[in-house]
Amino acid sequence: MAASMASCFGRKVVQKWTKSRFLFAKPFSNIRGISTSKNQHEKWHLCSAVCLERSPVLTPPMTDIETQYFNHLQTLEREYSVLSDHELRHKKDLERAEKKKKGEDDDVEQNIQTALDVEDVWEQELQEFKPVSRITEADKTDNRKSTERKLDQKLMLLVKQKLGEQTHWVFPQRQRGDESSLREVAEKSLSLCGDDLKAAFLGNSPCGFLKYKYGKDIDGHIGAKVFFFKAYHDSGDVKPAKSESIQDHLWVTKAELKDYVSEGYIKEIDKFVLEL
Repeated sequence: MAASMASCFGRKVVQKWTKSRFLFAKPFSNIRGISTSKNQHEKWHLCSAVCLERSPVLTPPMTDIETQYFNHLQTLEREYSVLSDHELRHKKDLERAEKKKKGEDDDVEQNIQTALDVEDVWEQELQEFKPVSRITEADKTDNRKSTERKLDQKLMLLVKQKLGEQTHWVFPQRQRGDESSLREVAEKSLSLCGDDLKAAFLGNSPCGFLKYKYGKDIDGHIGAKVFFFKAYHDSGDVKPAKSESIQDHLWVTKAELKDYVSEGYIKEIDKFVLEL
């Protein structure tokens, strides 16, 4: 093999290639040795948690720059657009009225609804229309257990869940048992909130990760590794069974998370919860 390579590339090239191969092989062999550390013998509980989002129902109010840009587009639309059907109709009505003054109107139709008549009807319908308020009753009472609040923002489900001997505000979470995948664990963790809650999961892969250590070992495990899955709220609300670990629940915005969860938890959530 070396003789054939030497004949093709020359002896010096083969020597350099052979030397570089052994130079690069040594560091990688050291990396394999690093994996045999005491960390390999540490045991962690594997858990899945669900970031359940209720999407905005209403469009959010426009910012100042969005309002300026919208008004600019409206101005361009009025200046450069062609006449609409209604404007053409109004133009014909004016021409017909002018002919009628001069006695040149040969139109046999006497009861013609003009464009101005149509505008009067539209104006009457506008006066009778009463838009629904963007502020709901849940907003007025600050009922954070309802999904009928903050309709122009994204809401996320937080539950007060018993983890070990203490309760914490977290996303619905469950420890892995005999399930075949973490996605299956995530679905079961959401089922802790009751059968009335329906959601659509996004894919089979986690969107985030968090690990934390217990104060003391539990069943030989030093802590938990939590894999987050994204899901969108479809219908229903949280109605957990009395025997479940879910004690309470809230639907909160991203800005309200700081009132309930730790900074470390928020830091990991920020990586996959985006305000678009």
